[in-house]
Amino acid sequence: MAIAREFGIPGLIAIEGTARAFAAARKIARDLRLRTIEINTPEADTFDAAVTLSRAAFTPLLDIAAAFLRDSGVREVEAPRLAAALFEQTSRAYAHSGKQSWEWYMKKPAMGRIQPQLAACGPETGPLLRELLLYGLDLFRKHPEVAAALRKEATSD
Repeated sequence: MAIAREFGIPGLIAIEGTARAFAAARKIARDLRLRTIEINTPEADTFDAAVTLSRAAFTPLLDIAAAFLRDSGVREVEAPRLAAALFEQTSRAYAHSGKQSWEWYMKKPAMGRIQPQLAACGPETGPLLRELLLYGLDLFRKHPEVAAALRKEATSD
């Protein structure tokens, strides 16, 4: 048995199932001029989580970035396009270089620039940005002194 499903990228279909079912699903997909992404059935929920993170969880971040751009004076019609372009540029760099594309992978972030940004975000979004920055610092095991300073600053707020 195979399960085939669309997941938001035109021309691609995700399939999961047994090895025998994969062969049949690939043939059907080829006849439909679709490329396949094969998923291990036990990890289908992990694939779904990746899609959710990349789509449903990502959109609010785009919206926040567009709002910040508008707040900084970028015109209403330009803000969403500029936010999308920034995210797209980051995505292209990641597709090319992986985690090394992360802005702070090699270059230490300047705390003097981060603190005013966190303050400008306000009490609702500032903690979110801090957590996302900490997540990146911890995930990539980079700049532990910056992470410590961000954590210390969070407890003093």
